Amino acid sequence: MKDLVDGIGHNLYAPENSITKQEMACMLYKTLIQLKKAPQNVKDNSSGLTKYTDVNDMASWAEEAMTQLVESGIIQSEAHQLKPTETVNREQMAVVLYNLLIQ
Repeated sequence: MKDLVDGIGHNLYAPENSITKQEMACMLYKTLIQLKKAPQNVKDNSSGLTKYTDVNDMASWAEEAMTQLVESGIIQSEAHQLKPTETVNREQMAVVLYNLLIQ
């Protein structure tokens, strides 16, 4: 598998950095695409996320991954917020993996 993780720009990779929810979503979604297991729930990538108050905080490069994973229930929101730029902790990652496995 290749092209699962992108750098942070300016020819930097930063493997020691923590990751945000939107970065995690992109890595997971790219992995699922490679495995031919990616959810394809909605046609318009941003329409399903308009109910979230912080949808505009999400980077454009994360829209497809976030939309598909949120709409399929793999990534869950908290109080109508996606929190795409917040760092993901171990508990949140475990919940995402659990949600993926029960699908």
